[in-house]
Amino acid sequence: MTKANWIAAVAVLWGAGFAGSAALAYTVNHHSRVAPVVVAEDHAPPIVLTPLAQPEPTARGLVFEPMEIKATVVKAHPRHRDITEMRCSAWRPLQQGANSVQMCE
Repeated sequence: MTKANWIAAVAVLWGAGFAGSAALAYTVNHHSRVAPVVVAEDHAPPIVLTPLAQPEPTARGLVFEPMEIKATVVKAHPRHRDITEMRCSAWRPLQQGANSVQMCE
C-alpha cells in the first residue's frame, strides 16, 4: 500500500469513529417523541388510597417505642507482626518472571 492509501484508510476509520460517537451522543440525549399510552378500562373499579396510620405528635415530638442498639468494638489497627514470627519458607523463583517469592503463614 502506498502512503496515500494508508492516509485514506486511517481517515476513513477516524471518520467512522467520530460518526459513531456522534450517533451515540445524539441517541442518548434525544428526547423520544412517542406519545404516552393511556389505557382506560370502563369495568375496572376505582382504586381508593387510604393513608397509613401516623404516630400522634406530642409536645416532645414523635414518640417511638424504645429500642436497644448493640455494638461491638473492633481494633482499628492490629499490631503488625515481625517477619521472623511468620514462619516463612525459603525464597524460591517464580514460575513466570525473574523474581522470587517467599511463602509465609
